Amino acid sequence: MGRLGVNLTDVNIEGMASYPAGIYTVQVGAMKPGVSKKGNAFNQFPLRILQHPEFAGKLMYYDCYDAAPWTLKRLAQACEALLPDGDVEGDMITGKTISVEVKVITHHPQTGEELKKPWNEIEVIL
Repeated sequence: MGRLGVNLTDVNIEGMASYPAGIYTVQVGAMKPGVSKKGNAFNQFPLRILQHPEFAGKLMYYDCYDAAPWTLKRLAQACEALLPDGDVEGDMITGKTISVEVKVITHHPQTGEELKKPWNEIEVIL
């Protein structure tokens, strides 16, 4: 195969740190259905960060779990894709530019224990 031509010297093997808290302008990508490790169905939407000095072009992911239908409704409302009958027009979501608020979670929401690695919570802004 040969060399890949990359320099991984400064890459953290623990994965990417969470994005800093704040308001981000993002473009919504095409939905991809999935199932969590616990067996919960969800729809995942990639969000490409726009106009940010450090993170422009990077992706974050917005997961809409079947058990939390309000997450999809907020996204549909922000993208103006919620139909009068309550259904969602998926083609109207892809490519839309919306704003999201990113929060950094440092403690487990149920136990209060400090997390080894912080993670992001993403909320669609209406």
